[in-house]
Amino acid sequence: MLIVLLCTSWKPAQRSRRPVSARGRSKSTAKAHKAHKLQAARPPSRPVLRHTKSFAGLEAQVGLSSVGKTLTLGFGTYWRRTWYWKLPLTGTQRTQGGVRYQSIALAPTIAWSAFAQRSTCYWNLTAALAACYERHEELSRDYHKANFNLAVALGTEIELFLTNSLVLLLSAAPAYYFLKNPYGRFGYHLALGFKVTY
Repeated sequence: MLIVLLCTSWKPAQRSRRPVSARGRSKSTAKAHKAHKLQAARPPSRPVLRHTKSFAGLEAQVGLSSVGKTLTLGFGTYWRRTWYWKLPLTGTQRTQGGVRYQSIALAPTIAWSAFAQRSTCYWNLTAALAACYERHEELSRDYHKANFNLAVALGTEIELFLTNSLVLLLSAAPAYYFLKNPYGRFGYHLALGFKVTY
């Protein structure tokens, strides 16, 4: 009985808390005020804006088509986050078997972003209608022929943002020519280049 009474009446000794002095409280308050002041002085981070309305870009690409080597210069702008248009001008040249082919094409293009990865990589689907001026020249007998042609191209494009304003471009598109030419009605265009947005 005595053991039971001793066990029930015994309580563990509680450690006494040392009172915080006024000096300690003032130091903690000063540190907190200093941290808040530094945080308030730090400028807020700016959001990354890509594929935003009114953003524009200049691009340059080199490539290979079913007809010859190509060089493309263009301008484009975004009118919505997933839609943009561009106006590329493409020059093509090929010399083979004593025949020289040269063309220049203006191809208004509409692009739709089907997939985006963390606002860094965009996969676009493109549609273009091209007006071409073509020239065929036979070097052996000083003969040439020039004509206009129309083509439609449905393709794909990848935009990889290396920085906020520098973009790596990869594009591929099959094309169909409405008028006959020595290389057939069907063709393709592969291109690699850069775009600078502003």
